[in-house]
Amino acid sequence: MYARPPTEPASTLARRLRLPSRLLPALAVLVACGGAGALLYDEDRATSNAPIGSGVEAEPLRDGLADGQRALREGDVAAAKRHLQAYVQKEPKSWTAHYHLGLIHMEAGEFDLSRAHLERAVALQPALYGGWSNLGVLFMEHGEEQAALSALEQAHKVAPKDVRVLVNLGNARLRRGQWSDAIDAYNAALREAPNHASALYNLGLAYTTRHRWAQALDAVDKSLVYRPGYAQARALRVVVLSHVGRVADAIVEGEADLERIRPQVENHVALGRALLLAGRKADAIERLREAATLEPSSPLARMTLGEVLDATGDKPGAIVQYEAYLKLPKRRFEDARRLRRRLRELQAGAGA
Repeated sequence: MYARPPTEPASTLARRLRLPSRLLPALAVLVACGGAGALLYDEDRATSNAPIGSGVEAEPLRDGLADGQRALREGDVAAAKRHLQAYVQKEPKSWTAHYHLGLIHMEAGEFDLSRAHLERAVALQPALYGGWSNLGVLFMEHGEEQAALSALEQAHKVAPKDVRVLVNLGNARLRRGQWSDAIDAYNAALREAPNHASALYNLGLAYTTRHRWAQALDAVDKSLVYRPGYAQARALRVVVLSHVGRVADAIVEGEADLERIRPQVENHVALGRALLLAGRKADAIERLREAATLEPSSPLARMTLGEVLDATGDKPGAIVQYEAYLKLPKRRFEDARRLRRRLRELQAGAGA
């Protein structure tokens, strides 16, 4: 049996630690590993070179397009980029070249260029569901959640049974608060691939948003059967254990995870949260500092550390983290607005 979670976990925790509940939204949001914790890239199936709908002929590979594809297969991204850029200058209607340039710029974190190429690719070839799906991922990464959902709905129309599309669509629906529809997408993906670790993880993540802890734990445990080193799934398991009252077990597992896998930011944050629930404030802050050191550009790490420092009385430290968070390109609008308001309070000396 699982303990029933408190109806107001953040405020309950605040009372236990004698902290003001208004300063603990990061603790509540950790239920979903920071809101942005769902995997956006499908690591269970390889991305095909040009995923297009059935019955659509692939673009003939010739000249620079063929050279670019060959360079990509060989891992020479710089050469691939040169070949594809030269080719698209000669053949501006090459949807394949635009698609691959979009992916190259996406991997490099160049949002505007990636968006331009991917949008051009799907305009030229609407059956290019890989273009729609990656546009959805790109928009999600930059907080354009409605645009992400629209792009992924287009991908789903073209390829309704593609597992990668279904997982990404579930993620976009979950971001928009469409919990039931997100569950449907993940379950559809699992009907196509029952041992799909990413779909199982995201299904577990969705269950946490409705405090369905037993179902979340079941999904995440199945995910770890198929991918034991799945860092985000292990972090989610620690979060779920914390919320069903098994805080000691969560700490044991979280600490073990740091040794048995290559830990990600989510692992340090989940463990930090469990330590805070156990009243071990100093240890919790140490874990959260480790998360921010591991990945300085992580919105989850910066936001959580800042709010915990704020709540425990380290106002200067909180200011540093809030300022760092607000400089990050991949932050969520709602969180940024809230933290900007709190930062102004602290800087004005009214944040006590």
